Amino acid sequence: MTNALSLIHEPVLAQLPLALDPGHMLEVLSAATGVASWTACTIDHVRYQPRESCRIVYRLAHGAEAERADDLLSTRLYPCGTSQRHFDKLHGRTGDGTSMGRPLHVAHLGLVAWPFPADRKLDHLARFLDARWLREAVLSGIVRRHHGDDARITGMRTRLMHFVPERACTQRVDLELATARGATQWTLYGKHSAALPATTRCDAALHAAPIVASGRLRLPRLIDADAERGMSWVEAVPGAPLVTLSANGGPDLALFDAVGRAAAHLHAIALPEAPVAATPSAMLEAAKTVIGLAVPAHRARVDRLVRRLLRSRPEAPDVTCTLHGDLHRGNVLVDGGQVGFIDLDALCLGPAGHDLATLAAALVDATLRAGGDPLEERSCIAALLEGHADVARTPVTAAAFDWHLARSLVTQRLYRTVRRLKPAHLAQFGALLDLAEDVAAHGFLARTREGLPA
Repeated sequence: MTNALSLIHEPVLAQLPLALDPGHMLEVLSAATGVASWTACTIDHVRYQPRESCRIVYRLAHGAEAERADDLLSTRLYPCGTSQRHFDKLHGRTGDGTSMGRPLHVAHLGLVAWPFPADRKLDHLARFLDARWLREAVLSGIVRRHHGDDARITGMRTRLMHFVPERACTQRVDLELATARGATQWTLYGKHSAALPATTRCDAALHAAPIVASGRLRLPRLIDADAERGMSWVEAVPGAPLVTLSANGGPDLALFDAVGRAAAHLHAIALPEAPVAATPSAMLEAAKTVIGLAVPAHRARVDRLVRRLLRSRPEAPDVTCTLHGDLHRGNVLVDGGQVGFIDLDALCLGPAGHDLATLAAALVDATLRAGGDPLEERSCIAALLEGHADVARTPVTAAAFDWHLARSLVTQRLYRTVRRLKPAHLAQFGALLDLAEDVAAHGFLARTREGLPA
């Protein structure tokens, strides 16, 4: 981690390298909590805001002889000398916290910590993760509403899927049911968030669309939404993630063609209540600011790249449509010939090129980090656009796509590399910036391997 972090220049949070050293933090947190059974520390989550703070979730494992689940500690790193007031505020709100003890203050690191499932903004997180309460107070009623008054839960397994402190927690619940029609299984995904996602307002319109109602495009169906507690439940969508399918063997052009078609069908659904996406120029300016603060060695290059993109945006205006908003390979499911999209929390209105470029940028970024040549992904990405064009009323041109791809490499891939501080990603920062500059200068689809027009 230390070598990868050498890219980051952070004079205000000078203690950041120590906080991101798992071995060091195992000693620090064990001493601060008095827990002697922790034998390993890993970092589950990082969100870094240059010159301000860094949110870190530590996973602390007990020794093999201890039959206990891992412990999670949510923490926030502040400039040294300023953390006391944040600790006082948190301590006043949570009191004694959970059974692991009170909120922690590691003053010499400027670190304030609270033990999972305590959270500063997710007020009902402990209940959301309490299987007994969930079964009796929430899920039994949901089951009766959807499977009949006589339906009951005979078995239940829960699994924590994703946790972002102060924002959201997702868990999978596998239910075994006894119904009037016999025994059955039902899988739900529950999310507890500070505010219910926009998807909950758009669910009826999404599922009323013929392409969804007929099952040709699979989207998670909203089962229940509790605005007061910030909890929502959706039915699982069958299929394997595209990230696992595209990693096996050579490129499957038919698969990417099908994904492009599915994306076009989603884009065609009218959702006037969906929020409007941030403008590409606003996203570029925000990314430029964060990257420039954290990586001053590359600030001039990023500034030039952003200026180039702002000047070179295709003149034809983008057609606004319904976007997935976070269309990476993990959010695309394939089941035989059926394509589905999950995790629609970022659903919004914007240009179709945004979604297609988001997926393409994730693909070329993964190829780059694996030591491959991003240009090798052109055939898959071309198939993605061709499938989209076969269905879309207004296809995305190659020039518009290339612009959105360069923009996405900056506003998503480079930006997230800085915000998440993952060592493997930081190690490829320079190569990723090279790629973004190259795409902005020469395009991606309409080029040869040497960078000349195809």
